[in-house]
Amino acid sequence: MNSARREEQSSLEPAFVLHRRPFSDSRALVDIITNRVGRVTVIARVGNKKSTFSALLQPFRPILVQYQGNAELKLLTRCEELALPVALKGNALFSGFYLNELTQRLWPQNLESTELFSVYKTILNNLVTTDVIEPHLRIFEIKLLNYLGYSIDFDCCFDSEQAIKADEYYSYVPQYGFSLRETDNQLARFHGASLIKIDAFQFDSSTVLSDAKRLMRQALSPYLGAKPLKSRDLFLK
Repeated sequence: MNSARREEQSSLEPAFVLHRRPFSDSRALVDIITNRVGRVTVIARVGNKKSTFSALLQPFRPILVQYQGNAELKLLTRCEELALPVALKGNALFSGFYLNELTQRLWPQNLESTELFSVYKTILNNLVTTDVIEPHLRIFEIKLLNYLGYSIDFDCCFDSEQAIKADEYYSYVPQYGFSLRETDNQLARFHGASLIKIDAFQFDSSTVLSDAKRLMRQALSPYLGAKPLKSRDLFLK
């Protein structure tokens, strides 16, 4: 292998497609998440459905990519298959689209994402082999917020610094944390025993799973804004 070939390969990096939309008759805008750089938007020459780029630039397909350009919008210059597509079906497929949309909406462009990329890939593969999907979605949501610097403090109350106890009930205030103060919003009330288990990723009962889903909806809401997630509608069809 000559030196030029080695240099070209060294610039390739693992990636997954998060979202793809038309840009012109022969090009598409593609949001990808990469192992090193993070979320990147590239222009890809897809031509027709039989083109190599068009076939490879599909969700849940591990690929190697190379792109150029210093602007926010870059040009995809190379794309290769890295592994077989992750075979998601039914609710697992809908969950994959949810992971993609959540990442696309929340992860800033060009923010290094080695940890997130690893978790994303692991969760996708776990969705193929499990019949219990929700714990994996909650783990991804919690870790995504952690990596963004918006972690939920499960250890103590934000307004008193009292430790979270299993036998107490707590009110959740988005972007702040938990408080012993009561609230009229019962959807924002959580049993300490559930919070301790959620923090430990011990989703061993329907109650804990339900509380985790309710909590993460509230925790993600300030960062997602008013625009609803389209992928959530897939679970209702």
